[in-house]
Amino acid sequence: MRPTKAEILLQKKNEETALRLSYLLEKYNDDTVVKNIMKSLIWEGMTAAQLFDSVGEPAAIDQKYLKQVSREIWKYDSQGTNRYRLRVTLENGFVVGWDKKS
Repeated sequence: MRPTKAEILLQKKNEETALRLSYLLEKYNDDTVVKNIMKSLIWEGMTAAQLFDSVGEPAAIDQKYLKQVSREIWKYDSQGTNRYRLRVTLENGFVVGWDKKS
């Protein structure tokens, strides 16, 4: 009996998830970090690379360079002109905070 289209799509999704999990485990070598990334979580202290792997590519990035601090605000889910549902602030490449609108 041939698998249904839904079963084929589910199998493909499971294979993609397994490949992503394997890639992230090899990249970060930390089960907790990988589990959080797979859940698309954001936490203080995560690196820019971890944020990218967790939430994806931002719609926009604002950059400011101060004397001793490089500050970036990664913006996700555009809601209009310069309005975003999620803003994540990074200092020197690490997440220091975020603002998520519902």
